[in-house]
Amino acid sequence: MRVSFDQKKRCANGIEREAAHPQSRWPSWAETQPGRECLCSGMKAGLTKDEGRFDEGRRQADLTKDEDRFDEGWVFVISGTNAINGASRGRVEEESRKSRGRKLTPLPSEQDIECSVQQTHTYNNWDGDVPRIASVLTPLDDQNLALASQIGITDVVYYNMDSMPDTAEELLKIRQHCENFGLRLSAVEGGPPMDLIVQGKPGRDDQIAYYIKCIRAMGTAKIPVLCYNFMPWSFRVGRTSYEVPIRGGALSSEWQWSDFDDTIQTEEGESTHAMMWANLEYFLKAVVPAAEDAGVYLACHPDDPPVSKIRGLARILTTVDAFKRLCSIVDSPHNGITFCQGCFSEMGIDLPTAIQTLGKRVHFVHFRDVRGTAAEGFVETFQDDGQTDMFAAMQAWKDVGFTSIMRPDHVPLLPGYEDGHAVEEKARGYFSGHASGYTMVGRIFAVGYMRGLMQAVFGKDKGGYIYQAKQRQPTNKKEKETDDGQ
Repeated sequence: MRVSFDQKKRCANGIEREAAHPQSRWPSWAETQPGRECLCSGMKAGLTKDEGRFDEGRRQADLTKDEDRFDEGWVFVISGTNAINGASRGRVEEESRKSRGRKLTPLPSEQDIECSVQQTHTYNNWDGDVPRIASVLTPLDDQNLALASQIGITDVVYYNMDSMPDTAEELLKIRQHCENFGLRLSAVEGGPPMDLIVQGKPGRDDQIAYYIKCIRAMGTAKIPVLCYNFMPWSFRVGRTSYEVPIRGGALSSEWQWSDFDDTIQTEEGESTHAMMWANLEYFLKAVVPAAEDAGVYLACHPDDPPVSKIRGLARILTTVDAFKRLCSIVDSPHNGITFCQGCFSEMGIDLPTAIQTLGKRVHFVHFRDVRGTAAEGFVETFQDDGQTDMFAAMQAWKDVGFTSIMRPDHVPLLPGYEDGHAVEEKARGYFSGHASGYTMVGRIFAVGYMRGLMQAVFGKDKGGYIYQAKQRQPTNKKEKETDDGQ
């Protein structure tokens, strides 16, 4: 059944029901459990706290702690039609969300937000008290899995900016492939397509339903972190060159406004920041409850480069305050952050301070650095050669109690030892060139540098591979038995 709100018509049993208000913002894919009575103004909720309730989007339905009631005057309407834009969609599919309500407050300004955080998180494929080194492997094959194990990587990130396997069976197959080399599949980066979601276009409800299906598949496969971007699809990651010589003749990428024509418009036209925030809110209120149920942690990546607009398209995840606002939309630990150190460094801010501010809602770290800022132009560097005090950053991660995964991101290309991937699948979302940031040799250096920093900050044992590798093993007996049976 579909659920929406109407300010005028009641839906108590025996009272004539009318279609929901056509301007209702509640997503059409929402569903309630069959057989539960609807809730009219002043009536007790038919859905208990444990069974799931619905909250309206912008018009707040305030549930009291004691009585589980909606405020007087708000009406629950159950309908077999889609209230969004008045379009009829029929019954929701199995992939649609089982929502658990929460008290939502009006969205504050970025300056007024104080982000509520959980002190600890329990990830469903490890227990541990220190972060671990993960990596994207391009390609994800036996040779690179063996290399990852040899150089001390403990976890693998499945990477595809446009799609992902959408069944637990497919994900478990990839997970088993990683485990054959002593590695753990702990994150999906990129995830399901969401171009229509980001731009608020017709068809976004179908994409959201599919997104929820993928979240549930990840939960079944015990892959806890889903990293996504909320950038307009026609212009995501922006660089003006991938062939910039840096240390020793290695090649890297850069962003220079002087080399970029910002007068060109994409086929998506123009967008506003208000539109983008509304679209993000719509998305998060839909998918976070599904992530909570599945044990999956959503981790949003900053816009890259973090600037207000590019070619007429608004970009909203460009400041620390923006990420506070994101976390406040649905105040759940399952609504979190991918903290890309490179992107935050591009903002021209103090990185350890930003880590202290946001760290307890971070589920995934991209460990990279730059010289310069998005406003003035920047060049990506080796992890040890940028503008950030990386030791201080690692210390900040310890101080906030971060225990999830961090991976080296955007490494330089080493000509003569490897070929670039930017002309193949990793070119999607980029311009062109050779140093895509996703080649393997540069990662070997980055992993060694990260391991050294970890041992300096956490100590030789806790910062070392052996201790961190043990964190992959589930300690809960029931979970261990489930793993052994798969």
